[in-house]
Amino acid sequence: MTRGANHMSLGEKIKLNRTRLKLKQEDLGKRLHVSRQTISNWEVGRSYPDIESLIALSDMFDLSLDKLLKEDINMISSLKKRPLGEVSYISFMISLTIGGIITAIVDMALNHTLTWSLIVLAACLLSGTFITVFKHTSSYYLIKASISVFIPGIILFWSIYLTTPTLNFIRMLQIGTFWFIFFILIVCLIELSKIRFWNLLMIITLISIPLELVAEILVDETALDIASVISVFSNFALAIIFFAIERSHLDKNKMDTLLSKFRKHTQQI
Repeated sequence: MTRGANHMSLGEKIKLNRTRLKLKQEDLGKRLHVSRQTISNWEVGRSYPDIESLIALSDMFDLSLDKLLKEDINMISSLKKRPLGEVSYISFMISLTIGGIITAIVDMALNHTLTWSLIVLAACLLSGTFITVFKHTSSYYLIKASISVFIPGIILFWSIYLTTPTLNFIRMLQIGTFWFIFFILIVCLIELSKIRFWNLLMIITLISIPLELVAEILVDETALDIASVISVFSNFALAIIFFAIERSHLDKNKMDTLLSKFRKHTQQI
């Protein structure tokens, strides 16, 4: 007796729907950019599709991911065996993908073209790039993940410019690059240096003072206002507080211990 559709494995559902669409394994493989053998392995349960392929199959077969995966005990068991970080990563990427698609659909429905959704899509690309590189890099992952978002960052700025053409794109790019370099400097200090935690915060705060002033001038091209002066004094006060905490060992070196463990882990020492 043939099992009902609700009690079929993922592989059986793939084969059933492939047959329904009158596709050969090779045809389906071409659409998903995988080999015919990969499709065969999926259908007999030797292996399982990755998350991107699952989403593509869901769209192609007009089935929700829930219906596609439901009742496949082996597939569910495989997912349960994944580390928490892997499951979180997959969930995050699915959320980004679905969120981006929904945003684009709503934008198209309201404006008949992509407008503000471009910013959301670019932000999703930037977030996905950072998380993906961070997860799949074995060492110095914070530095590598940070560097990887430079191009997605430019795309984000460009999408903002397209929705707000009155902005000066070149000036935006200059300021964005300016702060990106500062951000990379901070990341390098965190991962590569041996500077203690509170001293590190003090240095970052002090460096940010002239950088904020330069950024302010780039934005307004005018004399600095009272808000800029207040910001300078606030940052300077914060630096003094960080220095005092470091000298008094107020946290009993707990933050230094955590930072040291992080550095050893990221440097694979």
